[in-house]
Amino acid sequence: MLKNYIKFAIRFLSRHKLYTLINLLGLTLGLASCLLIVSYVRQEMSFDNFHEHSGDIYRVNLMSKGQTEVRRASAISPPMGPALVDEIPEIMTSVRLRHADNVLVRIGEERFYEDHIFYVDSTFFDVFSFPLLAGDPTSVLDQKNSAVITNTLAEKYFAGEDPVGKTISIDNDLVVRITGVIGDAPAKSHLQFAMLISFSSFEVPHGYPVTLESWGWTSFPTYVRLHEGANTAGMTPKLHHFIASHMGEETAERIALDLQPVRDIHLRSKEITERDGTAPKGDITYVYGLLAIAILILGIAVFNFTNLSTTLSLKRIREIGVRKTLGAKRTVLFFQHITESLVLALGSLFLAVALLEIFSAPISNLLKNDMDMAVGVHLESLPLYLLLILIVGLAGGLYPALFLSGYSPTRALKGRLNVKTSSIPVKNVLVVFQFFITIGLIAASLVVSRQMKYLSERDLGFDQNRVIAVQMVGEELHGRYISTRDHLRQNPYVEEVTAAGNLFDGQNGGVPVQEVGNDESRNRISLFGAHYDFGRVMDLEFVAGRDFSEEFANDSSNFILNESAVKMLGWEDSPIGKKLLLNDTWEGEVIGVVRDFHYASMHEEITPLVLYVPRAYQDYIFIKAKAGSVSEILTSLERDWAEINPDMPFDYRFIDDHIQQLYRADQQFTALVNSFSVLAVFLACIGLYGMVSFHVEAKHKEIGIRKVLGASVRQVVGLLSGKFLVLVIIAAFLAIPLGWFLLEDWLTNFAYRIPLNAWSFIFALMLALVLAGITVALQTIRAAIANPVDALKEE
Repeated sequence: MLKNYIKFAIRFLSRHKLYTLINLLGLTLGLASCLLIVSYVRQEMSFDNFHEHSGDIYRVNLMSKGQTEVRRASAISPPMGPALVDEIPEIMTSVRLRHADNVLVRIGEERFYEDHIFYVDSTFFDVFSFPLLAGDPTSVLDQKNSAVITNTLAEKYFAGEDPVGKTISIDNDLVVRITGVIGDAPAKSHLQFAMLISFSSFEVPHGYPVTLESWGWTSFPTYVRLHEGANTAGMTPKLHHFIASHMGEETAERIALDLQPVRDIHLRSKEITERDGTAPKGDITYVYGLLAIAILILGIAVFNFTNLSTTLSLKRIREIGVRKTLGAKRTVLFFQHITESLVLALGSLFLAVALLEIFSAPISNLLKNDMDMAVGVHLESLPLYLLLILIVGLAGGLYPALFLSGYSPTRALKGRLNVKTSSIPVKNVLVVFQFFITIGLIAASLVVSRQMKYLSERDLGFDQNRVIAVQMVGEELHGRYISTRDHLRQNPYVEEVTAAGNLFDGQNGGVPVQEVGNDESRNRISLFGAHYDFGRVMDLEFVAGRDFSEEFANDSSNFILNESAVKMLGWEDSPIGKKLLLNDTWEGEVIGVVRDFHYASMHEEITPLVLYVPRAYQDYIFIKAKAGSVSEILTSLERDWAEINPDMPFDYRFIDDHIQQLYRADQQFTALVNSFSVLAVFLACIGLYGMVSFHVEAKHKEIGIRKVLGASVRQVVGLLSGKFLVLVIIAAFLAIPLGWFLLEDWLTNFAYRIPLNAWSFIFALMLALVLAGITVALQTIRAAIANPVDALKEE
């Protein structure tokens, strides 16, 4: 019986190629979109799940309570990790990390810059389950100056040789011996590393006013593994007591430790200041939003399927009448139509999977994400496939199957359509729903695109254009900074040169700060290392005082504040000349105040900031280039660099490009919303086409009578199309309030945002009306100009 159902289904569908093609196209695009989003969401939600004890691994975050806000950071001080293990019984072990960025690695005469190197405790493999390919995980990082490198790095450095036992030089001042090889960090790990060096090898940089025993040096991401079944809620008072016992009750009122599950880090760290060395973060809000879009797009596709299937079923009224007259039972007709729907659903799913396989590379490029789009080869996807086939097949075929199988055989043989009025509201609801989603997505696309444009064009408070940052590694190069700077200034393509320790990406530490002699002013402040003339070169706006200058010997100990810092300290009247105590050890004078500038993402509000001249070397040379050919500028700079630093690679990045990377998740979301808005419009028009076809088919005799009685083409078109345009307007009135609420909520993710106005929704409505009008006109004009005799002769 099933074989016959399938045979009849294929035969019927092949006879009606146009409707079958439209159905296949709509379902294929809807299912492909759904599978695309499911793949994206599955990837986003599976970060760090691969660790054997992922449910017991937590990152220890630091919460700092300022006068007006609470800030969370992903790093604590170096003594805290071991002390937590000793004093909190729920904690089994801990591991401290210290990211070493811009590292110069020397192997013989070869030199490489590496950016994903960490100093880690020997307990690293007790906490995490990264696969060790060579070496003993219990002892591989026990010894000072020992290191573990990834398989990729081993191949890069030693080209097939066994790296274990070999030595490499780090920044010219540390020689480490390779004791193990680790597999590359999975893409679904928030930690991305190339080399792990034993923590005992780490030395505080020369000139830093801190030690590894400093409880206020909060620059060390620390992870703990709890005993199985440990109650994290019960640890809160213990963590408070921990801070109070080591740093005093007063400090415990200002700061607190917070345990964040490792599986939450990727999607739930929007409010947390991150340290370097982690993968770009996602956003759980976007994940939920995309899941909602997937469901809605699939809903539109299924409703289209229902409409078109019902319209197509009207063409077989006489067939149904004949079969019922010959004794066909209602159940047989019902299951035949369900089988047709399931066959279409199966074919559409096959095409959707093939579509994603073929276009996986362009999709990944569009999303700027190396997604695993090979959905067709995942066995775990089979249950999802079966579920989608059943949902689409049953939801799309149930209504037309019931509609046809219950039709009167007498009226069917006469070709009369007994369309009950009760069925009309159902179809009207489907059209309203489709355009409700479509108008909402069009408005969302406009608002999201405007916000991204605003972020790209907003004044950041400094000049990011034509600024090239070159990595500057090791004290040896620091000693050559002045000569390098002076040499580069002679380059005809160079406007000016300075140096800094930050790339305007928010990755800086926070330290205690207060006015000298005024303990009540104590708070926390972010740091920004900047060399002499940095403010002038980057075009920072000074509202008071001056820039750092080599003409003033004491400037290496002085500070520049931003406006937010001045306000926090209550120095609005006269901050210049006041004494500041930084990190309880560094005392200096305020020599300047700059207008607030964005040293982090615009998701974050500008917070109090202190600029200082680091006593150790800077991380980057900033080269302000003159206008000209980018390739010529880079060629000239690389040539000059090689002349003065022949042993150092010319590793550069453009500041404006680097800043755009801060909005990677937003750009992905924008690309998806824009793409699905176009798709929703297309699917809604297909659905409307099916609905109008149904309407015209049901009224073709009425149209014939009206034309015989003298109705013009315009009157007939108005009769047939007016109702559908009203449905689009109703959809808009439903979509605008909900869309406004959701988009306003999304915009709150940005500290700096566009105002939400009605024009985006008005444009979405007008576009929907125009497209709906064209779609309706294609069908109604054809019906209006048809010969009325063809419609009436059946009577």
